Amino acid sequence: MSEFLYYFADAHQRVMNAQAWRELAAEYELGYLVKCIPALRECHAGPEGKPGVVVAARLDGSGPAPSYKADEQIWRKRSDALWIGMRRDAKPTPAELRQRDMLESHGVELADGNTWLMPVAVVAPHGATRLEVVLGIDENGADAEIVKPSQQRFGELAHKFWDAFMDAEDGKVVFPVDDLVELAVAGLSLNYRVGVDELRMLGALSSGNVWKLAYAAIDGPRFEQLAKELAEAQKKTESPPVADG
Repeated sequence: MSEFLYYFADAHQRVMNAQAWRELAAEYELGYLVKCIPALRECHAGPEGKPGVVVAARLDGSGPAPSYKADEQIWRKRSDALWIGMRRDAKPTPAELRQRDMLESHGVELADGNTWLMPVAVVAPHGATRLEVVLGIDENGADAEIVKPSQQRFGELAHKFWDAFMDAEDGKVVFPVDDLVELAVAGLSLNYRVGVDELRMLGALSSGNVWKLAYAAIDGPRFEQLAKELAEAQKKTESPPVADG
């Protein structure tokens, strides 16, 4: 099994139960890993020779404890206290990185040659949200439906792209590239245990496919299919079969 590894300098001093892992993941902006069960091993000398703990963030606690092997792994430095690693000869696949719960999605082939499932945030053609909502209240105490916190940023960016798509002139959509990348990462991290660093290590994103991922997030493929079916139905209505005789 291939997987990403996370090396936390000095984390060996913590008691790593489920609550401690959630706090550690949140502290290092690894929100896509908070529901995982960590398998870990203390290490006296990891990246840059620092002591710490190497963690494999898995859906369950099975499998052998991970280890730091500099000659067999490649490591990307996120900060002085966190590195992300993977085997040099076996990159993790989308199937190995799936979250426990997957959202309604469209498949998009990315630059690594694999098909990834991009969640749908906006339902075409009306622009309604597809994301999970919490039945809560607003700042005035009135009833409100609020997008689940873990999905809010993805929803905000997807609706922003929807607005740009609907405002496009001559088919040209104007949208900041940085927002496109953030939208792609925010969506994929809901279905997979990846963030921008992991996706860079996999070589999955490209200047072209971030547009395809954004298009999938606003339900573009389904809308295209509906339009095609409608056009075919209209063609049949306009050209009824000619009776014999």
